[in-house]
Amino acid sequence: MRYKITIIICGVLALIVIGGLTGLYVNYHKNNTSIIYNDIIKYESQTHEYFPDAPLNKKYHINSADELDKFYSIYSNNLAIDITHLEHNDILIQVQSESSGSIQHKLEQVVIQNNKLTFQISTSTPEIATADMAFWYYVAIIPKDKLINISLTDWKAPSEVDK
Repeated sequence: MRYKITIIICGVLALIVIGGLTGLYVNYHKNNTSIIYNDIIKYESQTHEYFPDAPLNKKYHINSADELDKFYSIYSNNLAIDITHLEHNDILIQVQSESSGSIQHKLEQVVIQNNKLTFQISTSTPEIATADMAFWYYVAIIPKDKLINISLTDWKAPSEVDK
């Protein structure tokens, strides 16, 4: 009897470890399932650049060096993304201007829900803000296999956007 309980416990622990190693957490929100991958490289970057001719599009899907170059021609190459990431990954960048450089943002999670990808971004606003503008880049480097069957209609290639 003790032997059977030990096998069951080992089996359950093995399932937990294997599930954790996949880097996949599933959170249930009402009837929708959100998927959050832990193996996505994500970060945010703040600059004090200003892009008066920037297009209205704020979400970019980059899957080649040419598209990355096009993105830099629209905005700036201050972001300095390592081009080797494009070998096995796609890069998704969301941009945002902010009226004050003291307002801080953090890309908390990349969430796939109902086959759509979104960024969850938190904002921290101080009581007293500075009058300098800031520009934010939210970057996610996502393995290509994670984007199969995911709708990226809100995310445009830089070459699809008019400057």
